[in-house]
Amino acid sequence: GGGSGGSSGGAGVITESVERRDENSALCTWSLPEFTRTRARQMWSRYYEVGGYECRLLVYPKGDSQALPGYVSIYLQVSAPT
Repeated sequence: GGGSGGSSGGAGVITESVERRDENSALCTWSLPEFTRTRARQMWSRYYEVGGYECRLLVYPKGDSQALPGYVSIYLQVSAPT
């Protein structure tokens, strides 16, 4: 299942999948239904191990504090090696 930093604001189901490309790369697909209508300030995926690191996606649907109006902010958080 997917993680969320708050109410999704919609009835859709958040889905996540990871396709391993090789030892050090992966393709993460994160589906956020009704994303444009969410009231959540931030949303984050679950953690994935890629190349010995724990990684997750962090999204601010209305942008973070540095974003211009109308923009979304997306980050890849990477933890210390496992």
